[in-house]
Amino acid sequence: MIGRYSTPSLQKVGILYRIIAHKKRVVNRHHHSASPPIATCFPQTLQVEKESQHNWNVGSLLLLRTARLPLVGFRGTISLIVLLAVLHRVPDKQCEKGGDNLALTVAHAPGKVILFGEHAVVYGRPAVAVPVQDVQAMAMVEDAPLGSGITVVADDLNHTFNLLDVPRDDPLRVIVSATLARLGVGMQVDLKITVSSTIPIARGLGSGAAISTAIARALGKHQGQWLTSRAISDLAFETEKIYHGTPSGIDNTVIAFEKPVFFVKDKIRDVFWVRRPFQLVIGDTGIASPTKVAVKDVRDAWQQDRERYEEIFDEIGTLAHMGREAIEVGDVEAIGRLMDANHKLLRLIKVSSPELEGLIQAARQGGALGAKLAGAGRGGNMIAVVTSETVGPVSMMLRLAGAKNVIVTEIR
Repeated sequence: MIGRYSTPSLQKVGILYRIIAHKKRVVNRHHHSASPPIATCFPQTLQVEKESQHNWNVGSLLLLRTARLPLVGFRGTISLIVLLAVLHRVPDKQCEKGGDNLALTVAHAPGKVILFGEHAVVYGRPAVAVPVQDVQAMAMVEDAPLGSGITVVADDLNHTFNLLDVPRDDPLRVIVSATLARLGVGMQVDLKITVSSTIPIARGLGSGAAISTAIARALGKHQGQWLTSRAISDLAFETEKIYHGTPSGIDNTVIAFEKPVFFVKDKIRDVFWVRRPFQLVIGDTGIASPTKVAVKDVRDAWQQDRERYEEIFDEIGTLAHMGREAIEVGDVEAIGRLMDANHKLLRLIKVSSPELEGLIQAARQGGALGAKLAGAGRGGNMIAVVTSETVGPVSMMLRLAGAKNVIVTEIR
């Protein structure tokens, strides 16, 4: 950790450097050429996913999000001024592909946490999940030289490979091939896809679904086609089956829509609104917990004692209904109480762990309104609802209790 930024976040500086270098190469080519300026505008060759960016300068906001620079306050103002200075010479007009100027498209997707309903959602009960914008997956798609095929660069893993060289059930191959098929484009295209993420893997924050969502968005934009949030969610769900075995579909839904979601498997995907924004503190145990393993263990236990587990799932489903209502009316104290109740039920189905219990107890000692495990359990992350007065003490208590990382996020 360096200051407020994690090491994965700082890796984005490399991407930032590449983007600025790309701009300079294009502009310099124009200055030294007598040909018409058909490919000299950086923001237009850099097609950005705009759904949640409103009226920000597209190029500047992309650089801010990619480098994970602050967006608010004094430092945010300075960051914006500096990045606008980098881009201000570039005219805002339509670009064409020409010469060696290869189109570049970037898209992002957030993480997520489940507030209510883990595990029970797999058995048809409702769950409530919210996006976590403070961690992001990123996909960058570039045109590649003719005949090179589709190359994937996994920045965080220092791994580069041709997509056709990996098994057909590889998650990255599945999302790329499924998305291109949806777009009416075959696999015989020449692209370079760079992926990176600040979302911890196997921690209940939806890292796999976020990567898939970012890739689908970037490919759609790169091909000049619009994919709805529902279509992107459906595409990402295909990779969720590989990651999780029997997924509910909640991860890909909340991440693709980027809104709080009330979800019932195969029945309901309700996007709803937060009446009163509230803060969550997310504490990482540092223990990887693959969802597929925990889901299988719960299924095995359910098969051995269906009556008891069905009763527990019913109670969890009731809490999910009450949790949605509390969010919609802005009762943050009730959200905390319901999270405590949900955690007690998750303990009954044996998906907690000593590390999770230690962090949850520490959060309560710090003044959290409520706390619970998040995701599959057995490790990964816990979440706590806090106020502006308790966010600091809770964060400190989590670190003292051994949290490997602490994220503070606002749900709105």
